[in-house]
Amino acid sequence: MKSGSSLYTLLAAIPLLASSTAHASDDSLAPIGMFAGVCLDLLDKPDTFAEVMSNRGDRVQDAEAREFLGHKPGKAWYVSHEGIPYGFSWADDGTCRITIFSGDAKGLAKEFGDLGRMAPAGYASTAELTSIDERGWTVHTYTWHSDGEDRAIQMRLSLNPEPGTGLRGNASARYVAAPR
Repeated sequence: MKSGSSLYTLLAAIPLLASSTAHASDDSLAPIGMFAGVCLDLLDKPDTFAEVMSNRGDRVQDAEAREFLGHKPGKAWYVSHEGIPYGFSWADDGTCRITIFSGDAKGLAKEFGDLGRMAPAGYASTAELTSIDERGWTVHTYTWHSDGEDRAIQMRLSLNPEPGTGLRGNASARYVAAPR
């Protein structure tokens, strides 16, 4: 990545994007705002992420941590927001992820799409076609990138279409090679 990169400007704008996508009247959409405000805001700061999670949540170990991490090595926490539990994790490969246990799938997909399309000035948002993964979950992917950047931010939301299963889905963010 270039030094003095405008990607840092993008990361500074994330809290504003998160607040603009929040719907105070609908707590089921809170996970997307938390994802933006934590994962995207701290994507360049894994130590700060770990400190924030340690101060706000309970560390998770073993099989449960592996589930939150998508079976990758890293660290995971339970965090409660207004009495609703969420799993947050930071994989060793730099992927930040929130595990969502409940919520309206259509509403979460719309909220994530709104966030994905809201790339700040100077950045393009590229959406991949919505797909179905090997578990039958719906996957939504957006990438934010800018000309001249070596890397881009990829955001992915995977949603379980079956309500009441105890796991609604997860949203993740990570750096990827910039599109050419």
